[in-house]
Amino acid sequence: MSLQISYVVVTDTFATIRDVVAAVRTSSIASDVELVIVCPSERTLGLDSSETTGIGSVRVIDLRAVIPLSRARAAGIRAASCGLVFIGETHSFPASGCLEALIRAHRSGNFAGITPVIENANPEKALSWACLMLTYRLWLEPVVGQDIGVIATYNACFRRDLLLGLGARLEPMLDYGSSLPTEFRSGGGHFLIEPAARLKHLNIAALSAWLPERFLSGRFWGTARSRQWSPARRLAYVLGAPLIPVMIAGRAVWSRQWAHHRRRMPRGTLAAVILSAVATAAGEVMAYVAGGGRTPIRLAEYELHRDRYL
Repeated sequence: MSLQISYVVVTDTFATIRDVVAAVRTSSIASDVELVIVCPSERTLGLDSSETTGIGSVRVIDLRAVIPLSRARAAGIRAASCGLVFIGETHSFPASGCLEALIRAHRSGNFAGITPVIENANPEKALSWACLMLTYRLWLEPVVGQDIGVIATYNACFRRDLLLGLGARLEPMLDYGSSLPTEFRSGGGHFLIEPAARLKHLNIAALSAWLPERFLSGRFWGTARSRQWSPARRLAYVLGAPLIPVMIAGRAVWSRQWAHHRRRMPRGTLAAVILSAVATAAGEVMAYVAGGGRTPIRLAEYELHRDRYL
């Protein structure tokens, strides 16, 4: 048996990733996939071996605590055995042919990371589109040119040797909003978006969770990007706070992705984008003023259990 790709996913129980595992099993190369599950306890994971039939190898990494998620993902990457590592989420599902296309693309050139085209898994709600546009816009249709300048830290396939080469920096580099793409680019790495690879992504759409999640995402992003900033630079961004939501919403609304998907979006999507941008900006400013606080813990609920907030 020759394993070709490690699929790393962090979860609390097997039930949380049942649909993800089912999606991996649909791959024609499922027998070549190493599924790496990082969880708090193998004993309480509730792994159902009948639901992993056909997958080449299943490894369970017992980490006791999976929050912060970046630490758990780093543990999964280090435990993986394949040269290619796909960093998955509990709420994203590779379409049939996705993993095969990513492997072929890696073989076609020397790429540090390759991302599939992201699709909306719950497109019927405006709040879902707002979240998707602000988070994954750059990797939505239309795909204009395959060589891209930036890649998402999650839902992408990386060369494991490059990830491990980060050493002790791997964990912070797996934070949302980290400088991972810049790090690989500075070393001569290239990124690709592969049109033949598709992945469906669930987005927050419940009103009660939507704005809190956007605020926390902004605070998480702001904490990561300002980790090395001077107090003067933090102050400058706080003073410029009114411009932040304008920039966030503007990038989405004036993008080719917005133009491409606009007719599919439900009524109210534009208003949702604007409110999301304000909440995200408020979170950023909070990070510049007070740091991250308990953001990783609070945000993990929305990351692990996205299906509760649809």
